[in-house]
Amino acid sequence: MFQVMTSSAITLFLLVTVTSPGETSRPNIVLILTDDQDAALGGAEPLEQGKKLIADQGAQFVNAYATTPICCPSRASILTGRYLHNTEVRNNSVEGGCNDQSWRDGLEGKTFATHLKNAGYRTMYAGKYLNQYGKAREGGVEHVPPGWDWWAGLVGNSRYYNYTLSINGKAEEHGDNYTTDYLTDVIRRKSIQFISHYVNTDTGANPFLMVLAPPACHAPFTPAPQYEEMFKNKTAPRTPAFNRDQADDPKKHWLMETNPKLLSKENIEIVDEVFRNRWRTLLSVDDLIEKVVHTLASYGLLDNTYILFTSDHGYHLGQFGMPLDKRLPYEFDIKVPFWIRGPNITANQKENIPVLSIDIAPTILDLAGIPYSPVMDGLSFASLVVSNSSDQNKTTPAVSVQVNITENDIPKDKDQKLRVGLNNSSSSIITNYTGIQGRHDFLVEYSGEGSEHTSSPDCKGQLRDDLMNLAECDSQFQCKCQDSRNNTYSCLRSIGQEDSLFCQFQDDTSFQEMYSINQDPFQLTNIANLLKNETIQHYLKIMGMLKKCKGAECNNV
Repeated sequence: MFQVMTSSAITLFLLVTVTSPGETSRPNIVLILTDDQDAALGGAEPLEQGKKLIADQGAQFVNAYATTPICCPSRASILTGRYLHNTEVRNNSVEGGCNDQSWRDGLEGKTFATHLKNAGYRTMYAGKYLNQYGKAREGGVEHVPPGWDWWAGLVGNSRYYNYTLSINGKAEEHGDNYTTDYLTDVIRRKSIQFISHYVNTDTGANPFLMVLAPPACHAPFTPAPQYEEMFKNKTAPRTPAFNRDQADDPKKHWLMETNPKLLSKENIEIVDEVFRNRWRTLLSVDDLIEKVVHTLASYGLLDNTYILFTSDHGYHLGQFGMPLDKRLPYEFDIKVPFWIRGPNITANQKENIPVLSIDIAPTILDLAGIPYSPVMDGLSFASLVVSNSSDQNKTTPAVSVQVNITENDIPKDKDQKLRVGLNNSSSSIITNYTGIQGRHDFLVEYSGEGSEHTSSPDCKGQLRDDLMNLAECDSQFQCKCQDSRNNTYSCLRSIGQEDSLFCQFQDDTSFQEMYSINQDPFQLTNIANLLKNETIQHYLKIMGMLKKCKGAECNNV
């Protein structure tokens, strides 16, 4: 029997195909999602073919964001078009909602895949799905999520070798032979097999959806053997935030202030090698892109195919002395690469309007000609780049106060006063609000995790037996922890009349951070303590509405 893998992962490609120009047939859709691929630290640079074949032939979204910077919650948002507070998938643990019974009994049956399958699409998923997928107590490999005809889901978290796939509910074991087992290549071969099978059996009678989710560039950062020696002279970007700990810098939240605050020379060498290996793993993704695009072209499908590429979230490598991970609200962890090409999309476009991970599901439905659910929090971005796209994003105008942070120059010394206040409280921050073009504010949210089993046992004494409230504390990085229970936050990211980030953490002090991104692109200077109380209350009010919003409400603040 012919079997194909399907899966959700970290960089996302979307391809939509129509049988021929002028026909009314619905498009096919292929979606390729990478894992942990950043935009802020050059994460897309190794993808030369991807840029040539997708970005240069279509549009690049230069302000693309994950609404939660961690794998399982972000993937749940991608699949459903909902914020974390509406998926209730809070972190990567079963206890945090990742692939738990509630997910399997509820929203898993309401993803974009189920909508497309109900509309007659042939559907395929290959690669990483949710971090806890396939575990014996969470449905096992026998569980095939609703909506997928051909399923090749990775059991557990990203791996390159020595993993198990659920192939339509049956376990397929893989070892450590590059030729047969390297996961990115396995996904590539399965995608080609699926396209060939589709062409030879369906003959275009029904459109297809294909989701490809390779493990790159997630840990354990294992490159294919032919790429092991690439990028020898590359190092992690030495941005102003790299290994930064300056006494005059205003404080950040608790996790960022924990010791050690600086990476040792040995730690920096490890970070640099991880950076190189991340790029090396992405070269196999580039091969996958090239092969998929050329296969579509060989079958006469490419001209009628939308290809969309993105990641589940970003990543940091030494910023502010934090070694390797995600989970933080800063640009390097929340900003992602995002490209799309396809019919009626002009080449070499660059779009500045922000697009979000929660916009992917409604966009897929929109491209497929399916009205998307009003309970989705995201909006279709098709109208931004597809010339004949219908606009399903109509919303009612919202009236709000306007905040002017144009005076938020970064203080030249610690005594300098900074005035940040409200302008004319009767004026509107949004005029003629219509759909995605009028959405200037969005939510970034995360629920911090404490998990002793994720940390090195050697760190227990150094961390005062507090590992239950901490996570990802690695002895090779001097027991610097990458997460904690009080790393729980909600942030308001604004792009439009202002370019800012305002965050509040759920800790003992309700700690706040504020950055004017135009003037402080590396988020070096927390100016929250310089804000007037009325300005803080303004941000808290908007953020409070977003934290409770559902569906269209999320785009009317």
